[in-house]
Amino acid sequence: MTDKNKDALGKDLLELIQYSSNAFITGQLFTNWVDPNSKKRPPDQGDKIKVSANALVEKLMRSQPLYIRTIKPNQSKSPLEYDTAAILHQIKYLGLQENVCIRRAGFAYRNTFEQVVQRFYLLSPATFNNKNTGNEFLKESPAWWVMYLKSHNFRELLATNLKRLRVALRTQTPFWTQEFIGFGGYLALLKRLKELLEIEWREEQHDDQVLYEILRCFKALLLKEPGRESLSSKLPNPFVQLTSLLYSEKRPGDLSSRQVIIELILGIFELNYNPRVISQIDWKALIDLNKVDTKSFSNPQDNSPAPLLSSSTNLSQPKRVAGSYDNGGKDGLLNLRLIRHEFVKKLLVGPPDLKKEQMVEFAVKTHRNRIF
Repeated sequence: MTDKNKDALGKDLLELIQYSSNAFITGQLFTNWVDPNSKKRPPDQGDKIKVSANALVEKLMRSQPLYIRTIKPNQSKSPLEYDTAAILHQIKYLGLQENVCIRRAGFAYRNTFEQVVQRFYLLSPATFNNKNTGNEFLKESPAWWVMYLKSHNFRELLATNLKRLRVALRTQTPFWTQEFIGFGGYLALLKRLKELLEIEWREEQHDDQVLYEILRCFKALLLKEPGRESLSSKLPNPFVQLTSLLYSEKRPGDLSSRQVIIELILGIFELNYNPRVISQIDWKALIDLNKVDTKSFSNPQDNSPAPLLSSSTNLSQPKRVAGSYDNGGKDGLLNLRLIRHEFVKKLLVGPPDLKKEQMVEFAVKTHRNRIF
């Protein structure tokens, strides 16, 4: 009875063989008892090969490859003989010279940041006396968070990690926030937010939670001066994109995310706003300002109608009202707070519906003048 034929036997034959009085058959060939009530097919040699192959792959994935190159100093196995020509030949065909040049340039070492710290933690004063070899220190540092945001796309981000980042942005010192922004943390948050807003469909269990935590991170930046400066540097982003999301079909389903978006838009009043930024926006494509009521911008004592504000209006130049600026009055300059009010108002109203503006009646569109 060979192994090839043993796997093809039915359960009834195996059960019959197991009750044999021959010790060789029951002790050597058929050692495992078969359950007659089980409908599962007994394992064959193919299943054993699959199990062993999977175990080998798992062991290889957990291990770290180590390449050892052996150089023979001579061909006669003598301990004191050194053949220079043979050694140089081995160095060339093994690629050791190129490998040394690449390692000197710093491009050959491929490892995770945590493993590098575990090996070289004695070189840093911040991790020298840390028994955990700097892992706890690294996971709370701005550089680690920026590396995490840059090396993972929005699908790979975890809401729990973003929650820890949000707590750090709220509770750490302004210097910590400044380091986070200096390493590129704000730009990384903008990139991850852009990826979330550009996808066609968001998964509620993961993507919406990641979106909520990223919005809370932006809100945490409003609490400190370095964060407000970074938000002011990229205006009107991401406020215009968030407003478009709020009025689109892909808006978040939960009320808490929409509430955070409104709070972020209202956070414009806390920024060091530059009026020059408004004139650089293509308002025709994003938000229509042709219908803005600008009577509040003019002199209250002047009864003349105020001009409409358009995309060509240069708001970087302060508006002067005759007779008030020269006399030292405060109505001569354009009030920045009113600009912010109008800006937030148009953000909350949302962009115009281009489909409704381009609608034309069918009879008017298809009418043609006839000869008679």
